[in-house]
Amino acid sequence: MFTSSKEYLNLCFENQNKLEREAKLNESAITEAVKIRNDEVQSIYEQQSLNNTKRGKSAKIRQEVKKALLFECVYTVYKKSLGLINSGNHVNESMCKSFVNEFIDENGVEVLLSSFKSKTFMLSEFARLVNKYTNIVCEKSNVENPDNFSISPEEKDNFYDELNIDDIDDASQMIKTRVSAAVDDFLSDNLNSKEEIKDIIAQSQTKISDTSNSELKESYQIQAKRKITSIRERKTKSIFESMVFNLAKTSILNEDMKKIYLKNDKLDMDKIVETANLIYTFVETLSTCNMINVDEAYLASVLDSLK
Repeated sequence: MFTSSKEYLNLCFENQNKLEREAKLNESAITEAVKIRNDEVQSIYEQQSLNNTKRGKSAKIRQEVKKALLFECVYTVYKKSLGLINSGNHVNESMCKSFVNEFIDENGVEVLLSSFKSKTFMLSEFARLVNKYTNIVCEKSNVENPDNFSISPEEKDNFYDELNIDDIDDASQMIKTRVSAAVDDFLSDNLNSKEEIKDIIAQSQTKISDTSNSELKESYQIQAKRKITSIRERKTKSIFESMVFNLAKTSILNEDMKKIYLKNDKLDMDKIVETANLIYTFVETLSTCNMINVDEAYLASVLDSLK
């Protein structure tokens, strides 16, 4: 009835081997199950990542569309105020476009659109059109696939048709009038100052010619310089004049600016005044249309950027 020691040991060994085989089988099964589970989890993560990437690209495209439409709204007023429509001046057009893009980037698309809604009728229309056509474009186009995304010519035409509102013409005309007045004042004051300086120089030269006294000659020269300095410093510069002055000063000091605004080693004042006109018109566009608060601090920052 009792199992012998040898038989008992054999049974123990067989049982141990059986347990080990079962353990290996269980371990293998567990490992395979874990692998399958990990693969499933990895697949879920990859799909989530792909979905997030698609959503991110979709959101980015949507924001780019919105910015592009807002750009067209602002630029339309600006270029009409300048008379740049079909001008063919690609240098000025590129510069003006960079002003508008920088303005939008600095202030933010959503911030501008939100503020436009509660301002003038024209600005509220800008906000409405941008949001309306952003939705239309993104719904009709393949926003999920950036490589195949495009805006149809029909939607572009529809947008520009609705953008053609009378308020833009009224605003651009007002801006033109204000810019023209600022430029005329600058040119008139500059001409008057030049005439006064010419008279001072002429009178000084006459006095110097009428005397042989070297001390008197030197005195007349010093007096003339003081009077000329007084003319140049006697009045507060206008915003437009300050723009011209800062551009001219920077063009002398900055090597890159010299290449643009120096002609035969002399300042090309016509080009400097032209650039100042582009900048001043844009600032006047922002102010007249109430796109942002153009206060003293903002004007000071614009003038500092020209130094």
